[in-house]
Formats: sequence, structure tokens, C-alpha cells
Amino acid sequence: MVRDISEQLDGWYRAAFYVAVALFVYGTLFPFRFDFSPAFLAGSWSGAKLLPYWDTARGRISSIPDMVSNLLLGMPLGCFGFWLRDRSSSRQSLWRWGLLGLTLGLSVEALQLAIPSRTCSLTDAINDGLGAFIGALAAKGLKERFLPLVTVIRQDPARIQLFLILCILIFGMLGPLDVTLDVSQMKSALRAIWVDPWESRVAMGDTWIFAAEFAIWGALGGRLLRAGKLPARLPPALWIAGILALPFFLEMGQVFVASHAPSLRELTTETLGAAAGLGTALARPPLTGPRVGLILLATALAASGFSPYHFVGWDQKAPFQWIPLYEYYVRTTASSLYDAVFGIVSFGLLAVLLRASCSCSRWFAVGAAIALASAIELGQMFLPTRYPGITDILMAALGAWTGATFQFGAPTAAEDVVHPH
Repeated sequence: MVRDISEQLDGWYRAAFYVAVALFVYGTLFPFRFDFSPAFLAGSWSGAKLLPYWDTARGRISSIPDMVSNLLLGMPLGCFGFWLRDRSSSRQSLWRWGLLGLTLGLSVEALQLAIPSRTCSLTDAINDGLGAFIGALAAKGLKERFLPLVTVIRQDPARIQLFLILCILIFGMLGPLDVTLDVSQMKSALRAIWVDPWESRVAMGDTWIFAAEFAIWGALGGRLLRAGKLPARLPPALWIAGILALPFFLEMGQVFVASHAPSLRELTTETLGAAAGLGTALARPPLTGPRVGLILLATALAASGFSPYHFVGWDQKAPFQWIPLYEYYVRTTASSLYDAVFGIVSFGLLAVLLRASCSCSRWFAVGAAIALASAIELGQMFLPTRYPGITDILMAALGAWTGATFQFGAPTAAEDVVHPH
């Protein structure tokens, strides 16, 4: 089995590396409109940002979201490149991948001199190289653990699934992890709960997705409890309390996150979701299978995508943006990056549930995610507060492809946590 998994990972590393290179080139050279005239190149060179990590025009440090974007753009190059090359060579230098990222970064920054809407920046090139180095460093640290981890996932999926949904919930509730200890910011967040605890003027939006994910969290926790697979010496009552208390701790943790604010409405729906999943797993375990989770999450994604449900007529519909990643090019912020990753992990979870439900192929899962995301984006053309486009469909496809890459093995009769014997 280990050999089969290793062979599957070889192809995945190669595909992931090529995708990382394509995304790097696309993200740095968009919108691919060049002007190589000497006059334009001279003007671009005079406006180039050649002082690392300092914006001389604004007299301050370079944009933090932009720097994070370049770090994230370079990390997959180093990570998947290291794993891909390590299949044929046991000795690698981490600096090789940092140098590769820096070289690619300098190359695309030089080409940006000919793109009217871009600015050549030495900081971006350095961060590309630093991101590739960090990616390779992480790959080296995980090299000996990644294959055993995948093997464990295939052999005993229940606990790993619970851990993965926990990671998704932590990121979703506290992302983009812009932690703040500013007292005025924290007071403002707490005051918002007092003034409008039910967020009467705010659309439900992602609330539906979190409620569905907490229901899955509760169901997985209940299945482990029913199957007797709790961590050693952990009382069942304490396990149940932890399952139900997670929404409270994550919601209150948003006091320390600048991009989010705690909400009594969300706390209520999330706790009800966790309680419903837990209770169903204990009372009616057949209703906690992956098919139910799939229907629940797909419905939540649609409900979130169509929020606030104020549709307009055909003559007022919004244009569909066909240029990929246009939104993130026009406005690169921590919140926009969070939205992109949140879409990836949500559709990744959807693909996991789909493959567990019907043992379909990876590409069928990707196609299903594209179909659902396309229906949502087309429907958003009739919602004046939404911005329909191809980008979210691509994020859904990327998330589904990632989630469908690792197929969680089905429990055996002796290990069955859905229909315990």
C-alpha cells in the first residue's frame, strides 16, 4: 500500500509543481499587456522600487499584504519542487530553491517594466526567493512525515477527518489571522455585540457555511464517541463539552482578529450546528454519513453565495468578470486573500465528502465543484451587492482538486464508526 501511495504522490508533486509555476507566471505578469518602447521602459525604470522593504513614495514600509502575497506565491515552488526532485536525489540544497524563486522573481520583475499597470519592485523578487526557500524548508521538515501521514489517513480516517475539520474551522473563524491587541479595536468588537447582537443589518453569508461545518464537526465527534475511539482517559462528558464549546472559544477569539468581530447570531447557529451533529451521531448514526454532510455543505455554499437574496431583473444584472484573478490584482488585501483560501478549503471539504459518498474519480469531484460554483456565480449576476466572475470558479476547482487528491479509506467492519456493531 505504501508503494502505491508513493507512486500516486509522485504524479501529484509533478502536477502541483507545474501548477505552482503557472500560477507564479500568471500572478506576476497579469494582464500581459507589454510596451517595450525605449521611452516607456525608461519611465518605468525611473519609477521602479529598488530599495528593499521600503516604499519611498509613501515614506513607509512596503505593503504587508503585497509582501505576504509574494511569499505565498513562492512557497509552492520550493515545496513541491523539493519533493519532486527528492524522488530522484537524496541530497538537495535548500538554497537552490531559494535561488530559483529569486531568479524567477527578478525575471518577472524585469518584465514588469514593460507592463503599464505594474511596478517593478526588488522587494517582490526577494520575497519570491524567500517564499521558495521557506517552502523547501517546510518540505524538508515534512518529508519523513508526509507519506506516513497519508497512510494513516487512508487506514484510520475518522480521527484525521476530525482534525482536518478543526483546522478548517480555526482558519475560517480566525482568518486571515491578522491578530491585534489594540484596545480600541477590541472594545469596538465587544461593543458591536452589545449594540446589534443578531447582526440584523448584515447578510447571513458565510454563517451558513460555518453552521454546516460545525454540524460536521459535531457529527464526527459523536461518531468517535459512539465507537469508543476517544483519546486515552478522556471522560465522555468532557469530550461532549469540548465539542459544544468550540464555537464559543473561536467566536470570542475573533475579539483579537482585526478582520472579524464576534456575533451572537453566529455563535447561536454554530452551537446549534455542533449540537445537531453530535446528537444525530449519538441517536441516529446512519444520518451522519458523508452523503448527508455533502448535501448539508453544498446547500450551505449555495445559501451563502446567494445571500442577501435580493435579486434584480435581467435588465439590471451585473456583468460577469471573465478575467481570472482580476479581483485580487485590482485589490490585494489580507481580506481578499482570506476569501480566496476560504473558498479553496470549503470546496476541498466538499470534494472529500463527495468522494467518500460515491467513490467517484478526482476529476468528477472537480467537475461537480465547478458546476456548483458556476451556478452560484451566474446567480450572483442578479445580486447587485455581489461580484460574479471566473475567479471563484477557479478557486472552487483548485480546492476540489486538492481535496479529492487524497481519498480517505472507508472503515472496515471492525472499525465502522458510521454503523457501529
